[in-house]
Amino acid sequence: MHDAAAASAVPSFSPSSLSDNLAFTLEQAAALSGVGRSALYAAARAGRLVARKCGRRTVVLRADLQTFLERLPVSDLKRGA
Repeated sequence: MHDAAAASAVPSFSPSSLSDNLAFTLEQAAALSGVGRSALYAAARAGRLVARKCGRRTVVLRADLQTFLERLPVSDLKRGA
């Protein structure tokens, strides 16, 4: 019973359940975008990702996450090199 209570305290979400959100926690933004949580925190600290505070929670607006992703450098990976 203790384990069930602990498991219910851990937020669970899937990218499909986030599709209508206007804002995301950094954990949710990481799950949705495929970018690691630590990388998003680093980007927010560096000012490359706009993060906002709502009480103690840090959130990222959908539009700001989209802008951040679009501004990432294009990969120069070359096939067969």
